[in-house]
Amino acid sequence: MHEEHTKHCVIYCRVSTKEQAEEGNSLITQERLCREYAATNGYTVAEIYIEQGESAKTADRTELKKMISYCTTKKNQVKAVVVYKIDRLSRNTDDYSQIRMMLKRYEVEIKSISEYFEDTPAGRFMENIIANVAQFDNDVRAERCAGGMKEAVKEGRYVWMAPYGYSNVKVNGKSTIAPNELAGLVQKVFERIATAQLPLEEIRQEMIAVGLRMPNGNPMSVNNFHKLVRRELYCGVIKKFGSEYEGSFESILSKELFYKVQDIINGKRTRARTAHDTDFPLRRFLYHPQGKAVTGCWAKGRLKKYPYYMVHGFKVNIRKELLEETFAGWLDNFKFDISTFEQLRKQIEVTLNGYELLTPGFKQQVENQIKQVKEKQSAIINKNIQGVIPDELCREKLQELYIELHTLNQQINQIMQPVKDLSAVLDTARKVLLQPGQTWKNANYKDKLLLQSFYFPDGIAIYKSGSRTPKVCKLLKVKSDFRVSKSLNVDIRKNKSNILHKQISLPWQELKIIEEENKKDSSLTTMETVQELLVLSELFKMEKDRLN
Repeated sequence: MHEEHTKHCVIYCRVSTKEQAEEGNSLITQERLCREYAATNGYTVAEIYIEQGESAKTADRTELKKMISYCTTKKNQVKAVVVYKIDRLSRNTDDYSQIRMMLKRYEVEIKSISEYFEDTPAGRFMENIIANVAQFDNDVRAERCAGGMKEAVKEGRYVWMAPYGYSNVKVNGKSTIAPNELAGLVQKVFERIATAQLPLEEIRQEMIAVGLRMPNGNPMSVNNFHKLVRRELYCGVIKKFGSEYEGSFESILSKELFYKVQDIINGKRTRARTAHDTDFPLRRFLYHPQGKAVTGCWAKGRLKKYPYYMVHGFKVNIRKELLEETFAGWLDNFKFDISTFEQLRKQIEVTLNGYELLTPGFKQQVENQIKQVKEKQSAIINKNIQGVIPDELCREKLQELYIELHTLNQQINQIMQPVKDLSAVLDTARKVLLQPGQTWKNANYKDKLLLQSFYFPDGIAIYKSGSRTPKVCKLLKVKSDFRVSKSLNVDIRKNKSNILHKQISLPWQELKIIEEENKKDSSLTTMETVQELLVLSELFKMEKDRLN
């Protein structure tokens, strides 16, 4: 008789590595608290399902499937699924609704030990709100993650799982990749393909014999081998978000070797690509209004070859020296004079000294506000449960508080850490900002790419009626002489080249900055200026570290 009245439950625990490190919701803690809840509420724990390192974005999880299968088998007589929080089950409202409906069909309840809700209209309403908050939090995290990844690739950093021959590392506190002990094998694979006239499968077998194996010790499969020989990352090129970026990490291969191997695999005649890739820094940075990227080539003349930038299919052909001189001129329109920069330096130093004193107090103030908002949330929920306020008003107030809480959390995340070695940061900025055009011309190929992306994050469109860019870096707005919608005319008439002189009247040499005109204030705060200076300094620091 006793067994017939025993209430059986299952415990489901889940944690991802990131959450375990940041929030302390360890699997051991979750299991212990869930067991205590079950014992207190008269449940007998039938099974425990542990999901480690799995994301709640999807319901396609091994242990979750096993748990649902067990609960939906009538002979097991499960009455409840006990979890630490709703978001342990799912961070997607659609998935959570399906899981709940499936369990309800077999009279199985979901019990969250840290979130209270009953099987009443008010309780189900609160359950839906909690599930929505879990998805909202997940969506915000995903948006931040995508934004961070885009910024990383613009800086030349690869922040995904490192491919064969690379390891995930941190340089100056930022994630990127670096060659490891397997990089030599990658180099040998490409050299062997380039020199031996053998099928890829024979080369794969040869390389397996000398140690080409996966981390688990198994020989590299055909599929993984083909991915390896096609991966442009090995020559320092990152292809992400529909664009191509130059990596700031150390490349295993030269571009010449990589593209030579691609031609061999494709059955084409090999051709040198070094000039095509490194002699034209503005290639793919500039583009035609219809979206087609500007490329570069060497045109054969009667006595020698001449470099040109061009857009295929649109009859755009511009001599390399003319276009690059024009671009340097656009940069020089933003240059600082010494007195202006020294005023900026003084303002930054004074502001940061005061900021370092105010930051702890400001952070504590925001944390107190967060605490107050959470207390308001609890009070509203309790009043709704007690019937003091109706469901509709409860939902409106909670939504307002969730938005306020999200804003406060953003303020905490945006509090800037103390600037290390401010003098070095300002010295680097001084070299660049006093002569931006000359700095760009004197820079090596990789530094040119970094500077271009820093000044004009979205590139520049070459229009016949005048070139345009939708965005310039915030630092350029410090100079009040060059604000939104200014036209930047480049005067290069002093250049002795006759070819340049013949083309100086072309309208495309005028650069127009087209930004949102409805912005009330395009000025830049001192703290935003410091952030931009840190980015600029970091670009040069990364390249210096790479060379060392």
